[in-house]
Amino acid sequence: ETLPEDALTPFVSQIAAAGKKILELIESNNGSHVIQSCVKNLPLDSLGFVMDAVCNNAEKLAGHMFGCRVIQRIVERKPPERLDDVLGKILDNITRLSCDMNGNYVMQCILNHGRPEDKKRIIETIRGDVLAFAKDKVGSNVVEKCFEVATIGPHAEFLKEERRALFQAMLGQADDKKSPL
Repeated sequence: ETLPEDALTPFVSQIAAAGKKILELIESNNGSHVIQSCVKNLPLDSLGFVMDAVCNNAEKLAGHMFGCRVIQRIVERKPPERLDDVLGKILDNITRLSCDMNGNYVMQCILNHGRPEDKKRIIETIRGDVLAFAKDKVGSNVVEKCFEVATIGPHAEFLKEERRALFQAMLGQADDKKSPL
């Protein structure tokens, strides 16, 4: 965070030289803070060593106590179109990660910072079993975030149909005496 520009390249080279140990850094309490700081402060083009480790272990890291934080920093900073591999692996596991004590934060981060089509995919999955997600201790946070991003924010208009379907899944039909809510 405080290194002068001319010291960044040697610093990044030293960390990148760790190779397979990058995953160990991401999964450790102190190491994950270093990697998060790299993601937040280094030029995007110099983060290949982090992206390789994350991409090869995306699903595992999304549910990891420290790995989920690194993924969140990446999703917040990198353009979504440059995250296809990582997001693809994560979005293939929406159901499990939404109810995971760490993975739910990654789902919420994607709902906040992801592409409209990624948000749509998460909302569609949640809508498919909204009651089960809403009853889950951490899955309920993802349900709330789905309602939020489908109602307000930059992609609310794009998500208009998902919003309608999500409300209908939660409220049931007008004459339904056994609506989920």
